Amino acid sequence: MTEFQFAKQKFPISQKSKPISPRDILQYILSLLIKKTVHGFKFDGKRDRIWKYWYDDGNRNLEQSWKDGEKNGIWKWWYKNGQLKCEESWKDGKEIN
Repeated sequence: MTEFQFAKQKFPISQKSKPISPRDILQYILSLLIKKTVHGFKFDGKRDRIWKYWYDDGNRNLEQSWKDGEKNGIWKWWYKNGQLKCEESWKDGKEIN
């Protein structure tokens, strides 16, 4: 696992990950700086890696994991008060228990 660093924020990058272009990195960093309510990466128009959503007040709303445009990994939802609401597990676009 390698990482790149911007300011004091470190971003992990798996050795098996698709290459991230400088444009992707810049878009992600800019989205952090302007405090957008959603952050994530797309490759070839498909969602990939972790996508994060926040409520307007800054509390977490949803965290999604994608791989090549399909749900893959743990998805988490939070109430506005910050308490975890629920979790789902996904593999290759199918929910698993």
